[in-house]
Amino acid sequence: MSLIRPLYEAGQRPLKRLIARLAPIADTLIYAGGITENLLVRSLLFVYKSKFRKDWMYSSAPPHYTDFRVMSAYFAFGHPVFGPYSFYRGFFNSELIQQNDVLLDIGCGDGFFSSRFFAEKCAHVDALDIDANAIRDARKYNPASNVSFHLLNAVTDPFPQTGYDLVVWDGAIGHFPSDDIDQMLRKIVRCLNPGGIFAGSESLGVEGYDHLQFFEKAEDLGRLFQPYFKYVRLKTVQYKLRQSDFIRTEAFWRCSNSEQRLAAGEWTPLPN
Repeated sequence: MSLIRPLYEAGQRPLKRLIARLAPIADTLIYAGGITENLLVRSLLFVYKSKFRKDWMYSSAPPHYTDFRVMSAYFAFGHPVFGPYSFYRGFFNSELIQQNDVLLDIGCGDGFFSSRFFAEKCAHVDALDIDANAIRDARKYNPASNVSFHLLNAVTDPFPQTGYDLVVWDGAIGHFPSDDIDQMLRKIVRCLNPGGIFAGSESLGVEGYDHLQFFEKAEDLGRLFQPYFKYVRLKTVQYKLRQSDFIRTEAFWRCSNSEQRLAAGEWTPLPN
């Protein structure tokens, strides 16, 4: 064995040198001065534009969740430039995650945020949705070893576990009647660790064909949370929807019964 290995390694060296010389040539031919990339990107956007029309224009019942493969492609490659606003929820909530947290994502949709934004630092993520198509797509397109996708009713079914460090409820609270929201908030408080955070977002004003209620101001949402949480933080963002004159106002919240962890997710002012 001691004689065979040096001979094997000696035989590999010329092969490795040849590969090292050919690799730049092959990569230059594949890239083809950007021609290949341009063709592939155009093809991808063409396919996703067709999928968007099929889902939202030609379907008798539009989907209850966003396909973030389409959104991501247009954000990265689309022209005119697609703004970052649809991804704010992922960035804002990621600020709150600490290493090895356990997180519950309510209304996860296609699982994009569960896997792409939350899973990287979390020990485990439970992501749930009532839509079977959403869970199917989440498992197919956004799998992660530490993310479990659950098909269940967040109001009537028990959560997968308790002791969550962070519960996220993004873009869905308007789909619930007021009685169900109260029940949900009680469940969320019970499943959170004592220092845990409840975070989420919702559009303000009359928006959404399938909403059951609407909120005019961020403070309207804050008043819903105050009976359950001692500390409530609110943020409002306005932005114009792409290729539209519609101005969306989106509210974000962070709630906890412990100020310590909320403060850890905020920016520190520089002392005077």
